[in-house]
Amino acid sequence: MNLNTNKIFLILILIFSLFSCKTEFNQNGYELLSDNILTSSSFFAPVYFENKEISDIQTNNTTHYQLGNFKHSFFGQFSSQIISQLTIPNNPIFGRFSQDVEDSQSNDPFVIQENEKINEVFLEIPFFVNNDDSDGDGVIDQFDSDPNDIYSDSDLDGVSDFDESLNLTDPLNVDTDSDGISDLDDEDNTVFYSTENSQYRVDSIYGNRLSNLNLKVNELTYYLSNLDPDNNFETSLKYFSSDDFLSKGFYGKTLYDDQFQLDFNEIRLNYKTDDPKTDDIDETKTIETRLTPRLRIPLDIEFFQSKIIDKEGSRNFSNQLDFSNYLRGIIVQITDSSDDIYLLLNFSNALIRINYEFDRYNNNLTDSDLSDDFVYKDYNSFIIETNGITFNNFKKSTNNNIKDGDKSKIYLKGGLGHIAKIRLFESDLNKNSTLLDSIRNNNWLINEANLVFYVDQEEILNWDNEELADRIFLFDMDNSSVILDYDIDNSTQSLNNRNKYFYGGILEYDDNGIPYRYKFRITEYLRELLKNDDFENSDLGLSLTSDILNKQFCSAILKNDSEKINIPVASVLNPMGTILVGTNPKIENLEKKLKLEIFYTDFSL
Repeated sequence: MNLNTNKIFLILILIFSLFSCKTEFNQNGYELLSDNILTSSSFFAPVYFENKEISDIQTNNTTHYQLGNFKHSFFGQFSSQIISQLTIPNNPIFGRFSQDVEDSQSNDPFVIQENEKINEVFLEIPFFVNNDDSDGDGVIDQFDSDPNDIYSDSDLDGVSDFDESLNLTDPLNVDTDSDGISDLDDEDNTVFYSTENSQYRVDSIYGNRLSNLNLKVNELTYYLSNLDPDNNFETSLKYFSSDDFLSKGFYGKTLYDDQFQLDFNEIRLNYKTDDPKTDDIDETKTIETRLTPRLRIPLDIEFFQSKIIDKEGSRNFSNQLDFSNYLRGIIVQITDSSDDIYLLLNFSNALIRINYEFDRYNNNLTDSDLSDDFVYKDYNSFIIETNGITFNNFKKSTNNNIKDGDKSKIYLKGGLGHIAKIRLFESDLNKNSTLLDSIRNNNWLINEANLVFYVDQEEILNWDNEELADRIFLFDMDNSSVILDYDIDNSTQSLNNRNKYFYGGILEYDDNGIPYRYKFRITEYLRELLKNDDFENSDLGLSLTSDILNKQFCSAILKNDSEKINIPVASVLNPMGTILVGTNPKIENLEKKLKLEIFYTDFSL
C-alpha cells in the first residue's frame, strides 16, 4: 500500500514540473518553427557565358584514339588519323634460342638454325564494347527482347533470361547444348558456348557501319621524343592535333593500303596444328583463342621479316631508345569511304601480332638413338606493342554559322571543337560581384541550386541521334579541376556513362521524346561559395564528355587569342555536339533562358 502511494506521489511531482516550465522555452520553439521562417523561396540569378572555339589540342596521354571522317550536320567535316610509337621487350628471342646460341658451335642437337619465317602480320585495334544490361538478367540490352524486364524470354524457349543466366544456359539459344532437347525440357546442359560466338555490342562507332572504306598504314619516319627540348628536356613533350607528320613527308613504307570492311563479330582463331596424341579431335578445327571485335589489318610481311625477324640479336633491339630510333612508328588513316565512318578505338590494347614458323628439333624421346630424330615446323607469335607515344592528328572545316559574340546560343562540340566559359552572378572580368555579396549577407540556407541548360530544339531538329551529345560536363575552368558536387557524388548506374547522375549533365527528353535539357546540381558548390569568403567565384567551363569518370585535363589553344587553357580529356574523345539556349535567346525561348536556380530558406526574417 505504501509502495503505491509513493508511485502516485512521484507521478504528481512529474506532472507539476512539466506545467511549471518557463514560457520562454515554448516561445523560442515557436519562433524557430514559425511558418514565416521555414517557407522555402526561389531566386534566379544571372549567368554569363562566352563561346570558345579550340584551334589546337593536346591528343597524347589517353587510352582512346579516333580514326576516320565524320560530317556533322551543323559543325561540318572532321577527320582524324592515328600516329603511334612501337615498343618491344629488350633483346627478344624468336623461336626457342637466341641468334647467338643458334650461331654457336653447340654440341646440343636441339640447337639448330631455326629459320624463322613470318606467315602473317596483323595490326589489331579493339573496338569498345557496351555491355549495358538495364535489368540485370545477363543479356545485354541490344539482344534483350525487353531490356527492362528481368524475366523476359529472349529466345522464347520457356525459360526466362534471368533463370538461364543462373542455370548457365544460353539465354539466346533455345537448345544450348545442341542435343535436340530445348533448355526447358533438358535436364543436362553440360556443353555451353563451345562453338558459338560470344555476343558483343560494339560501341563508339559513328556514321555508316556498313561503309566501304579504304584503310592505309604507313611507316612513320619521324622520331617521337618523350622529353620537351623547349624546357631543357625536363618535362614530357606534349603532342597536339596539329602535328601532321604525314603531310610533312615523314612517312616510309606503305604497310597496308586497300579496301576494308568492318567486322563487329568475335574473332575466333583455331589451333595451327593437329595434336597426334588425340585421334578423335582435330585441333585445327578447335578454337584456341577468342578475341573481342576489332580492326584486324594485315600488314606487309616482307617489311616485318626484314625489319624484325631477320634482325634477331641486333643492337637495335637492345633497349627501347634504340628500337624507337630504328622503327619509329606507324601512321593509320582512312583515306576514303563510301559514307562517313568515325571510330573511337581502344588503342591501349592495340598491338601488332607477328605469327611465324620456325624449325624445331625432335629426338622422339630417344636421346641415344639419332636415327629417328627429325626437324619439324613449330609456330609462335611475337607481339609489338603500340603503347609508346600515341596521338591523334585532327583536321576540320570552318563553320561560318557561329558568330563571334552571339549570346543567343551556346555551342559545344567534342574533339577540335567548342567549349563555353560560364560566369555566375556577374559578368565582371575581375569577378567582383555585388550580387554575390548581397546574397551572402542574406543569411540564406541553400536547399538546392541548379544550372539548367536547355537544348535549342529548333537547331537540332534534323540532327541524327549520334550527332547529339548525350552528356555534358561542368568543371572549374580556372583551376582545371572538378567542382565539389561532382566529387561527392558516388551514385552509380549500370548504363554507359551514367555514373554521378545526381551531379548531372545527362541529356533529358520532353514528353514528345525530343531532346530537352541538361541539368547540373551545384548545391554544394554554391553553399561553399556563400559561406566561405576565401572560396573564389571561379569561371566554370562547359564541355562534352564521353566518360564522366575521367577527370583528367589536357592542354588546348583557343582560336583568335591563342590563349592556352586546360580542358577535360573526355571532351576530346567524340565528334558529337549540342546547341543550347543562351542568355539572350529568341522570344519563343525566353522561358528557357540560361539562369541559375536557387532554392533557399531565409533565416534572417
